[in-house]
Amino acid sequence: MELPCLILIILCVIAHAAGECAVERNERWKSGHVIKQLMSMTISGNNVKSDANPLIALRLVRQNRPLKEVKIFQQLRRSVAIALYKGLPLELEEAALDLMAFKAACQDPMDFYGHHKNVNLVKAVADKLLATLGKSANAQTPLFSDRGIAFGTLALCLENYDFPQNALNQLLQFNNYDQQLNTVPTDTLSLAILASTCLERRVRISVPHKTPGLESFLKSAVKKVLSQVHSSGIIGNLDSTAIAVQALVLNWRYYPKGAFDCMPSIHKLLHEITQKSFKNTLVASQVAMTLAGKTYMDINKPACHPKVLLDENVTPDTLDVNV
Repeated sequence: MELPCLILIILCVIAHAAGECAVERNERWKSGHVIKQLMSMTISGNNVKSDANPLIALRLVRQNRPLKEVKIFQQLRRSVAIALYKGLPLELEEAALDLMAFKAACQDPMDFYGHHKNVNLVKAVADKLLATLGKSANAQTPLFSDRGIAFGTLALCLENYDFPQNALNQLLQFNNYDQQLNTVPTDTLSLAILASTCLERRVRISVPHKTPGLESFLKSAVKKVLSQVHSSGIIGNLDSTAIAVQALVLNWRYYPKGAFDCMPSIHKLLHEITQKSFKNTLVASQVAMTLAGKTYMDINKPACHPKVLLDENVTPDTLDVNV
């Protein structure tokens, strides 16, 4: 058999094993409602909130709303630039989501507005993450019980950030977390799974077959999330369901075939959209991604066609660092 054919067969087997978890074709119109709800939470007339979540969702779901993408990104970039220039405090989770939004928008987060001083969002997130890890060095709880650490690690991993060896060692020091994981909320644990999945792939590429600690953590964490699946489709609680689906679908190799059927969760999310149950942009964006069969890991695969490259034909607002 020709090698290319063999590779194609293997890829098809993997895709089949992983399964497809997204809205059925005849119900896709329903998922558009969550995007509309996201837009109403973000844009009101000429007022645009600085929020990374709607931009990430728009870019991954590919709703083809370039003008809204531009409006949201310009406001986000302006707010981040002012915060970094003035040294204003940024929460790790918020900064990490901003970094992922830049990645999804095909924009350079390391030097994106240099009128007065170059601003580097990657460095800002890395500094914040390393500082948080330093404070957690002697903690007796899993590092990923902190949602900011999970988001920060995921964002930097997607950016192919070169983690300092001591920080990487700290992140990879996994033990038997079966008992400790009982105290971690499902949404936080699901984010930890995504971050660990990204790290596991990075480490496996650079050090083949040497990720036993990560694989052990993923196996335990996935098992814990699976235990939170209800017959209604809810995983943990309603707000954690979408991100949990992302974590489980990406890590299908850590549970037996048939142990998780994502479609009850998909149908539950669709129903709750009609009830306008998702009140914050973080959860709503995760719902939009999940219904489209996307995860945060897809931020590494944006469609950077010139017609939707955010700054090609738009003059950015002048940045006033004295604001």
